[in-house]
Amino acid sequence: MWNWKEKLLPDEFVIDEQPLEVYRPDDTTVAVAEVGESPDAEQPASAAQDLLTQVMQILVDQDNLARKARFLETRQVGNDEFGRFVRGMLPFMDNFSHLLDLAREHAPSEELTNWLSGVEALYFRIVSLMESYGLRFINSTGKLVNFDIHDVVEYRRTNQYPHNTVIKELQKGVVFRDRLLREAKVVVACNE
Repeated sequence: MWNWKEKLLPDEFVIDEQPLEVYRPDDTTVAVAEVGESPDAEQPASAAQDLLTQVMQILVDQDNLARKARFLETRQVGNDEFGRFVRGMLPFMDNFSHLLDLAREHAPSEELTNWLSGVEALYFRIVSLMESYGLRFINSTGKLVNFDIHDVVEYRRTNQYPHNTVIKELQKGVVFRDRLLREAKVVVACNE
């Protein structure tokens, strides 16, 4: 019978290295053999590392980073899904707000007042529900312009308001859990 060990591995080829255990956070270990080092050799760790040990350490680090990335992705999926939902809801909320603004501009009547109070109640209930999940609408009117959260659509020359003050909000800005989803579109006062 043909013995593959005799043909492929000569007698002088002997593996006598002891594997080193590499720490992994999930309590599993990987054996890393240090090539060329005998078990009784007393060398400092920096001198004993060779190419194989470095490659194994890089692979272990890569595995740990991939595991941490998967953990962070699963942790943030809920936030991203709700963020996508909010982005989809924003046009409806904008239309709601514009509808209420248009209704307030008309001459008051009993029917309009009743209708407006019912629609406003519904709008503010939706807004408070979304705020309970971490959504916040930016109120910009009367505040100084901040280019981190404001998209200036128009500068209007006026002396009625201080310079660089937001005088009109065309579209509300939205923040979700300290992350800006949408800048506020504003009109800003410009004094001569």
